[in-house]
Amino acid sequence: MPKKKLTENFIKNLAPPAKQVEYYDTLVQGLILRHTKAGTKSFCYRYYDEQRHQRQTIGKYPAYSLAEARHKVHTYKNPELYKEQENSDSIYTFKKVAELFKQHHLPALRMSTRNEYTRIIDRELLPALAEFEISSISVDHIEKLLDHKANREAAPTMANRMRAVLSSIFSFGIDQRITALNPVHSTDMYEARNRQSKRHYNELEIRELWRCFGKQTQPMGELLKILLVQGQQKNETLQMRWQDIENDIWTIPAEMSRSGDPNKVPLGNISQQVIQSLKPYSGNSQYVFLSPRKQNAPLTTTKNAAQRIRKVSSVKDFKVRYLRQTVCVYMAKLGVEREVLLKLFNYKEGKSSLSSLYDKQSHDESKKKAISRWENCLLDILGGG
Repeated sequence: MPKKKLTENFIKNLAPPAKQVEYYDTLVQGLILRHTKAGTKSFCYRYYDEQRHQRQTIGKYPAYSLAEARHKVHTYKNPELYKEQENSDSIYTFKKVAELFKQHHLPALRMSTRNEYTRIIDRELLPALAEFEISSISVDHIEKLLDHKANREAAPTMANRMRAVLSSIFSFGIDQRITALNPVHSTDMYEARNRQSKRHYNELEIRELWRCFGKQTQPMGELLKILLVQGQQKNETLQMRWQDIENDIWTIPAEMSRSGDPNKVPLGNISQQVIQSLKPYSGNSQYVFLSPRKQNAPLTTTKNAAQRIRKVSSVKDFKVRYLRQTVCVYMAKLGVEREVLLKLFNYKEGKSSLSSLYDKQSHDESKKKAISRWENCLLDILGGG
């Protein structure tokens, strides 16, 4: 049972051990990081009570950050504060809302569905979210939890089931006037590994979509254009900051990257023009794609825009995630090497069966050439209409 001053980088970079290991934090007494053979990381609190050692589960990493786990230990060390928080009628934790959901919503469902919901809540959701105040749970919290299940644990189908249950719980909370928003609506479903959609847009569809993007209000239309030009993850692009753009390079920080690794993304001429056009709109905000509703906050969803585009265009199955697939397919047709695509789209080792074949060179110049090839192709496509 090794002792170590735990850090976020240490925890994030731990490789699955040959057998379960528990790390005792030297900074906060009683905090333990448990790491299983399957790669699951979770926090718990070990304390001495009534002449024997006891354990209190905190939750899984990364749904619980190290800072949140340490704060939770301090809460447990103050039993009166913990009891007050647990019993307060004014504080609706996820656990409390989930229990109300079980009592009032599940009885109307079939027995098999009821049992499945209960299992997912108890085994998958509560260990990660139980103590969070429900109104404080963000899109980022949910995506980290679901991404871990879909990608790290290679269970995209279960991630979708968890997503469905979460959405039902938040909708129940809205109906009961416990919370105002359902953050699950801003997340995407996962595609099963053996049924991955190969959908990408043809040249006619690209021309029509580009025209539709131009009719959207700022900065939504510009965001969609950047997604089609750059092909990066939607949520990473939504959070693009001016400070991360330098010398025509957009650096996606590790903390904003779905893979957990930073990524240097070359910006082509089209992207540079689109981004610069947003300078007057964003003002002094740090975000490129500034929300028109929230002060100094980025856009958080493309759902309504996607619905509008499906309604007015002939691309009735339009989905934002297909833009990334389109970029990837056309780059491959243009002769961009698979190795370069892996680096450009920041596939982390383990997420792609191909990534282990390649070294860890940055391929900055190759990525720049790939973007340039695709931009020239895109200009030809747009000029063909």
